Amino acid sequence: MASADMVAAEDRSPTQIVDAFVASLQQNDAIAEDDRQQALAAIRRLRQDERTRDSVITEGLRLAYPPFKDALKALGDERYPDALRVLDELANAEDRFLVAAAMLYRVRAYSMQQRHDEALGLLQDLAANYRNDTLQMPEIVYLTAVAEARLLQREEAIGTLKGFLQQYPEASRRLRDAAIAQLEKLQEIDFSLLDDVHDKMSFSLRQLTKQDSGPQTQRVQENVVALLTELISEIERKGGA
Repeated sequence: MASADMVAAEDRSPTQIVDAFVASLQQNDAIAEDDRQQALAAIRRLRQDERTRDSVITEGLRLAYPPFKDALKALGDERYPDALRVLDELANAEDRFLVAAAMLYRVRAYSMQQRHDEALGLLQDLAANYRNDTLQMPEIVYLTAVAEARLLQREEAIGTLKGFLQQYPEASRRLRDAAIAQLEKLQEIDFSLLDDVHDKMSFSLRQLTKQDSGPQTQRVQENVVALLTELISEIERKGGA
C-alpha cells in the first residue's frame, strides 16, 4: 500500500467503532457470559472518560478473551515468543476487533525485536483492512512511518508522517510531537553524515541477524563503507585545518 493511501480512506468515528464493538460482544455466543458482562461494564465506564476512551476496545477484549489477556501479560513481561504464539492464533479469530488488536500487539512485539519489515507488513494490512475495527489508527499510521524509516524508506516515511499530521490533529500530544521530530530529522537537507552511517549500519546489522545478505543489504553495506570513508576524510580535513 502506498503511504499516501494509508490515511486517505474515510474512517468511522470513534463512537461508531465502539458501538459496533459493543454490538459484536453482545452477539458473540463464543464469549462466556461472565466475561461478556465484565467487558461490557468496563466499556460503559471507560467510554465516559475522555482520558480512557482509547483503551475501551483493548480493555473490553482483555476481559472478554482470556487468551488475549495472557498474551498482553507475556508481552509486558518481555516474553515475546510466548506472546507472539498466542497473538498469532488470535489473528485468525472471527472477531475482527480481536484480530486487529492482536495484529497491533504483534507489531509492538516485532518492533521491540527490531523486526521492522514484519511489523510494516502487518501495519499496512491493518490500515487497508481493519481501520474501522480499531481506535488505534493514529498509532498505526505513526508506527508505519517509524518502520519505513528504520527500513531506510525515507520518502515513504516522510509521506506517511505528513499524512498522519494532517489526518489526525486530535492524536495524542506524545504521538504528534514524536511525528514532528521524526519528520524534521528525515527532511533535513544536510542530513547528518554520522546519523546516515548509524542508520545504515543498524539496518545492515538487523538484516544480517536474520541471515539476510541479499542485494539490498549488500548495497547498504557498500554505502556504509563509502560514507565511513567520507566521514574519515572530513575528520582528517578538519584536523589539518
